[in-house]
Amino acid sequence: MKIVEAVKAVGAGRCVLDTDFGQDYNPSPVEGMRMMIGALKECGLGDNDLELAVKTNPARLLGIELSC
Repeated sequence: MKIVEAVKAVGAGRCVLDTDFGQDYNPSPVEGMRMMIGALKECGLGDNDLELAVKTNPARLLGIELSC
């Protein structure tokens, strides 16, 4: 999967992953994110890299302090 290759090439610390779900004809944004994370895990992206790219990095960019 090209996304996994790209994340591994530049490092998860430099990535933010999201989806563009939310249209009436697509699953909900939450379900779309769950589907994307599952697909990325199946293609070899590790849990630590996923946490950085979908949680830690976006929070840092938005100035949100994570409590857990």
